[in-house]
Amino acid sequence: MRERIPYLDALRCLAIFLVVLLHNDGTVVVDTACYGRPSWYLCMLLDGAVRLGVHLFFMISGCLLLNGTGAAEPAAFYRKKLPRLLALLQKAFNRGTGYHMWYIYVLLGLYLLCPFLKRIADGCTPRQLAALAGIILLPTAVLPLVSQMVSWSVVPLDTLMPGQAAYFLLGYGLGRWSLSGQQRVFLYLGGAAGYLVCTAVNLLSASPQEIPLPLSGGNSIFHYLTACALFVWVRALWEKRGEVLRPLARPLAWLSQRAFGIYWVHPLVLDLVTRQVGGGLTGLEYLAVRLGLTFGISLAFSQAVSRIPVLKKLLL
Repeated sequence: MRERIPYLDALRCLAIFLVVLLHNDGTVVVDTACYGRPSWYLCMLLDGAVRLGVHLFFMISGCLLLNGTGAAEPAAFYRKKLPRLLALLQKAFNRGTGYHMWYIYVLLGLYLLCPFLKRIADGCTPRQLAALAGIILLPTAVLPLVSQMVSWSVVPLDTLMPGQAAYFLLGYGLGRWSLSGQQRVFLYLGGAAGYLVCTAVNLLSASPQEIPLPLSGGNSIFHYLTACALFVWVRALWEKRGEVLRPLARPLAWLSQRAFGIYWVHPLVLDLVTRQVGGGLTGLEYLAVRLGLTFGISLAFSQAVSRIPVLKKLLL
């Protein structure tokens, strides 16, 4: 059994909570009938953070797969991943099964690229890897943002790789190399600035007639900054406070192993819970009750799946 890495378990638990929170709050954020209410402002303030959940999953996968030895040989890697890849392919031929299933399509592509990304990453210095991530991000996260700002297309090059490949590579680099205290401070400031820009732009663009959320896709350069800052902060916290946090390692590992089970089922659970709750509750109470029930029931499902070997192998 692979040795657990506590800060990655903590990040995976945070990521699945952010995903469920995103889908719990998402209907409120875009509902003009909720505009200006306390629950709407709360959801808008959270929006810049909850969009990072899936991207943290990409970073964690990059950290584990590209830093490990399993992806060194393409054929062996594909043979090991074949059962899950077949399950992903089955879903890929049936698009529309759920709004959260886009993650599978992107993950499939990253799995296919992974052995080759590993060879590239292993041959790069930190600066070279940062440059590669920048090359990937230029047409996917930077130039589209500039186009929005100037109202005309400024995209002279086509997408070279999916933008999520940059999250994959950044997870590898931030998990492999340690940053100095000064570098971490700069990254934290960049992450905080990214969150504030996304939140401010989305708030200022909203009105009682329309809530467009121009920076809600999760793939702007601001989201990359915030995701990297969060990844590094959690890693640094566990490295500095490991002894204090040690009692949390075991429950976090348990929850981390059930994160993907929660991911697959939570939209269905959320839909069922939404139909049953709401009467007599304020907006904030409704969101809290719906979140708690959705997460708890989804976790119970994941725990049940973990006891069935075939489903555990495919879904967890």
